[in-house]
Amino acid sequence: MPQNREKTTQKEKKSQAGPDFLSNWGTNTRSPQEWALDRADNHGMATNPTARHPLVLCDGDLPSMVALSLTADAMSGLGSVSVLSGPITVVSPEIITAKIHALAESQAARCHDFPAVAPVAVSTGHRRTRYLFEAVQAALTNGCTTLVCPWQAEGLDPDTDRDADAPPGVDALARELDRALLVSRLVTLDASEHGVGVFEIQTPLMDLSDRQVAEMALDLDVPIWRAWWWDLTNGRKPKDAALADRAAAYRRRWESALIGLGWSAAAEASAAR
Repeated sequence: MPQNREKTTQKEKKSQAGPDFLSNWGTNTRSPQEWALDRADNHGMATNPTARHPLVLCDGDLPSMVALSLTADAMSGLGSVSVLSGPITVVSPEIITAKIHALAESQAARCHDFPAVAPVAVSTGHRRTRYLFEAVQAALTNGCTTLVCPWQAEGLDPDTDRDADAPPGVDALARELDRALLVSRLVTLDASEHGVGVFEIQTPLMDLSDRQVAEMALDLDVPIWRAWWWDLTNGRKPKDAALADRAAAYRRRWESALIGLGWSAAAEASAAR
């Protein structure tokens, strides 16, 4: 694991995105669980009393798996964690949904299905806003007081070539943080109808690059082989060509970030057996 790696952040957004506690990630001075608690605390999950029953939005990809692991560690002994299965595809969504349910079961988390038709992509602001709003409504309906959204600013389209080490731009980060804040404020207007005083959307990965998400996945021992695309790119190619292409795009994205950190696909495959 690389040592003394400094995380590039945008100073203008530090007050919103949370303190940079990742600057010493991987120095072995603290356990992954302690890092998880710090990350959660920076984004309100560990200390806020309304965050005792969070719902983690999960599309089956690596960031949502990291977010689930972070939340589970932060909430250990404090309350229950639930998962909202929301695959972002209209091509064979039942395959991805089954993988998300298996992931939730492995974490002893209750899994709810997305209440509306999920979009084929969240590459536009309109789609992200609608998707986020529907997810929040599902959280309230299921008695949750916090939605943990695993999105990365500028990291929502697997088909877009991106530098694994590149942090999100200032404008994109501000826009996505504002989106989460405004949606949470909007639903809080009627949160009392569900017995909730204030509803929050937490975004623990919003300001991270792909490499930083990958490093967190390794340090938290996230089972990468449980990602929805793993089996579909590891000898079990689906009959649907569109789904196969989408799975391959996701795998290429995360392998490029993971391999440089000492990760091995062969070792991961062994762990899956």
